[in-house]
Amino acid sequence: MDRLGYHLPILMYHSVAFLFDAPFPECVRIRPSIFAKQMKYLKDHHYNVIEVDFLFQEIVEGRSLPPKTIAITLDDGYLDNYVNAYPILKFYGFPTTVFLITGSIGIDPKFMTWDQVREMEKNGIRFGNHTVTHPHLHVASLEGARKEILEAKEKLSQEVQNPSQIFCYPFGEYTIACQRLVQECGYEGAVATSVDGALPLADRYAFRRLKISDSAQNKFIFAFEISGYYSAIKKIQKKIKYFKRHAVQVALALFEFFQEV
Repeated sequence: MDRLGYHLPILMYHSVAFLFDAPFPECVRIRPSIFAKQMKYLKDHHYNVIEVDFLFQEIVEGRSLPPKTIAITLDDGYLDNYVNAYPILKFYGFPTTVFLITGSIGIDPKFMTWDQVREMEKNGIRFGNHTVTHPHLHVASLEGARKEILEAKEKLSQEVQNPSQIFCYPFGEYTIACQRLVQECGYEGAVATSVDGALPLADRYAFRRLKISDSAQNKFIFAFEISGYYSAIKKIQKKIKYFKRHAVQVALALFEFFQEV
């Protein structure tokens, strides 16, 4: 955390499935074989995989974490998380947090059942709040958003022993009002999805995560994404693209400035 530009990675997965089984397109899907290779990479290269709740606690309290510390999260609670991801995570003993759309669990056949959730919890997987129906919270009414968060929180407390104290924004979207609401609902922090904007770990109610999909099937790409410098490099790339798009305007502004001097 003290190294310039370095930010501890929180990995974000969704569907772990083959293309014909995936509930979502490739951008949020990763094949089980690639997921297995990525988890093996973490093990072989001695990554310190910790629970996202513990990561929050250590960072908020200002404690240092060992090099190569990383956290793993999955969003939504698809059945393929249980069928394909869970055996791999269990094999490596990696603590993981799955953020559930509680209104779909045990109802929609594309999602896990509560019995499967409880089985996973007994083997190192923790479950968190991803709302009841996965709405766009930033455009919902305040009471509607509160209802989504609190009803999901209540359902989790009924179904699992130790629900995560970290909230996960649907679509990664939030506003300052959303952040305040999550805090009012009793959560210690929240995760979003993008590496853009503020520093990835600068705001405990908007920790950024790295979206991992089939695009990271090459181990060198994966190694780069989890290096801790990915977000910093992405910001530099955006600035370069902005400069290229506005190079003429910048040149004219500089010319006018020096003309006046």
